Amino acid sequence: AQISAIRRSQAVIEFKLDGTIITANEVFLDAMGYTLDEVKGRHHK
Repeated sequence: AQISAIRRSQAVIEFKLDGTIITANEVFLDAMGYTLDEVKGRHHK
């Protein structure tokens, strides 16, 4: 239950080594106002 609560409260983004976004969780997407399709494949800059 604690791990699940942490995952629901933290914004998480996964990157490739070159800085390209692989995926992001709903917390990040909701906070930033993006969909996964809008950020996936883009560089973190």
